[in-house]
Amino acid sequence: MNKKFFISALAATFALVGVAQQVTTGKKELNKEITLEKDFVPVVKNAAKKNTLPAVQKVTAPAKTTLSHSETPVDIEVPTTIPTMMPYGYRTAHNFSDKRGYLGFGAGTQANVAIEAGYRVIDKDSTTFSLWFNHNSTWAGKNSSPAFDSFEYLHPIKQKFNDNRLGFDFKNAFDAGTLTLNALGHFDSFNYYAVPDADPWDGGDPYLMLDWGGFDNGKKQSFVELQLGGDWDGSATIADKEFSYRASMNINHAGYSILPTAGDTKGAKDTHLNFGIGADYETEGGSTFTLDVTGDYVNFKSAKIDGYKVCKDNSYFLLTLSPRYSWENDVFSAEVGADVLLGKPQIYLAGGELDNASVHVAPVVNLDMSITEGASVFVEVGGETDINTLSVMREESRYSDPTGRVTNSWCPVIGEFGFKVGPFAGFSAKLYGGYAMIKGDLTHLVLMTDKALNSQFLGIPNAACNFLGYKSRGFMAGADLNYKYRSLLEASANFAYNIRKDGDSDWGTCYALAMDDPHWTAKFDLKVTPMRQLALNAGFELRKDRVALAYCTQTDEYGDLDLGDVKNLYAGASWRFDKVVTLWVKASNLLNKRWDDLYGMGAQRLNVMAGVGLVF
Repeated sequence: MNKKFFISALAATFALVGVAQQVTTGKKELNKEITLEKDFVPVVKNAAKKNTLPAVQKVTAPAKTTLSHSETPVDIEVPTTIPTMMPYGYRTAHNFSDKRGYLGFGAGTQANVAIEAGYRVIDKDSTTFSLWFNHNSTWAGKNSSPAFDSFEYLHPIKQKFNDNRLGFDFKNAFDAGTLTLNALGHFDSFNYYAVPDADPWDGGDPYLMLDWGGFDNGKKQSFVELQLGGDWDGSATIADKEFSYRASMNINHAGYSILPTAGDTKGAKDTHLNFGIGADYETEGGSTFTLDVTGDYVNFKSAKIDGYKVCKDNSYFLLTLSPRYSWENDVFSAEVGADVLLGKPQIYLAGGELDNASVHVAPVVNLDMSITEGASVFVEVGGETDINTLSVMREESRYSDPTGRVTNSWCPVIGEFGFKVGPFAGFSAKLYGGYAMIKGDLTHLVLMTDKALNSQFLGIPNAACNFLGYKSRGFMAGADLNYKYRSLLEASANFAYNIRKDGDSDWGTCYALAMDDPHWTAKFDLKVTPMRQLALNAGFELRKDRVALAYCTQTDEYGDLDLGDVKNLYAGASWRFDKVVTLWVKASNLLNKRWDDLYGMGAQRLNVMAGVGLVF
């Protein structure tokens, strides 16, 4: 699957109302799966370099976030994993069922709480207006990272965060088109529980720890995000020819409150405005011409320590032209085009290298051909730009560097090819391979001080905050298998393999399946519905041979840190009493294993959660 890249914009007339749309961005990903309900959801990346790198230089960045309310009329689905540590730990929008409102509450053994609520204040055929709220928090459970076992003066602290999102969605259908408006307010208050508490009498640096009620006068980190957006979809006729068009605008402002250092500090802030227009024209022969023109403006304000800026303030503008031509019949479908990026996208690589080109071009080719009934081959090739703003990096990890010094990414080629069959009697399969190359590819970087690279020692307290961009490329292979038997049973199995080899040039030659860089992954899911009211589900996730990139500041060396394997067994069940009330229970990490999501960030151990969902 490909990670979709959307940058859309509002027409000039719509800009007068001062609204903006939430947009989904990011580089396309091969076989990417994002499950919002997971405790830890790694973000699938492209290639990742693991050979020796030059000295590190990190800089400011830009990008966007996505959050929108769902209006899909389906029943409540209960996930099988626990919403806790990472920002993906809960649904940012709930399905309304066929009712106007919903209310959900859940609590777990790690003192974690999840609340969701929403209501359609206006619910007409042509007009809807919805308010919604999400809360996700945890207050107990110490950092279980194995990285601290060898050091008596490093005391893992309790995991704490309090994440809240409040928003509205408005939609109105006019004769000429449909107008959609939405807004988001997001507040997250947390401690850096990726960092152990250091005892000052044992040589630790307590002023670097931002714990609630702990050192540094009890300061805690806060992340605030405000977003406003809207879009217009309509159709028009010019010279007796009809075409559809779209326009939208989105503005996002985000920032961290403080830095994990002593003194009077302030975190970085940025504002991202994106806008554009697009149109589709379909000919009588079944072909379609598409053109999207999008723009991105980013204004970055540096973090400060005692009034002095950590780095320079920065602002820039990017324009992207995306022409497409597509054609299809009963056997064959094709799309060809290009993405042309105009402007300097602020791509910094390890060693201070800067991609300063003003024009970047990526080809787009998508082909799908049926070879027999129920079987087809496909090829998908594209490219993309990631604008890594603070809000985007927070979705990678809420503990991202609050100075905001992260590079953008440019992917000139990312491709997937393969074979699909089914469904045959409920069975379907997909076998695929992929290749990607990227500049400014982000990987998690562990900075170390006076220990050898293989000592598994967390050298400085902000180890989970650092990300490095560099050039990388690589291959992967995978398979997706799915089976459904009526409404009684659904089963799936997914496999992916990273074809690694050592690099011998300026480009790394390793395809990273995720930020924790596993060599291969496997995931199994099973859902059984023996009766209409009862649903049972279970699954197992395996992520093998994971590594983190480490840099020793004293020896100027790079190397790999072994993150071990993830073996996550999870299960859940729900009972729907009637059309209003559903009770559910779910458990994660049933094997009670220890692993790091990112180095120094221990995943929560065995956790059981239960709750109730209402629709009305």
